Amino acid sequence: MNAPESIRILLVDDNPADATLAKELIMETKVPTEVSVVTDGDLAIDLIERMLKSKAKMPELVLLDLNMPKRGGHEVLRLLRGMPDVVTMLVVIYTGSRSPADLDAARAAGASGYIVKPVDAIEIDETIVAFRELLLLLAEMKSNDNC
Repeated sequence: MNAPESIRILLVDDNPADATLAKELIMETKVPTEVSVVTDGDLAIDLIERMLKSKAKMPELVLLDLNMPKRGGHEVLRLLRGMPDVVTMLVVIYTGSRSPADLDAARAAGASGYIVKPVDAIEIDETIVAFRELLLLLAEMKSNDNC
């Protein structure tokens, strides 16, 4: 039996500490992943557009912070949902915002999910569980596509 193929993740976050924590929490899930990080929305859109042009393997999951310089997460989400080639890509908001308005706006713009960045040990454990469930679902979807 072949080893499972890694899940390709694009993490879009301008805060290096938050990005490092997210990568550590993803590693804790024990699900094979390849995590790429970009630090703002412009870089995320540029990367996706270049990948589309070069026919590179696209990320299967985008973890998108909302509050970033240049182009914020809400705008990036709207742009991604407007690109026919990536409209079905999983885009999960990963943000410090607990605002119901941000959650509603993300849902309305087509976010696949919404995970609040953890601030304490209990929330860290809950985030690991949320990431694990999300990644296992993606792994199952990938294995079904390869049948």
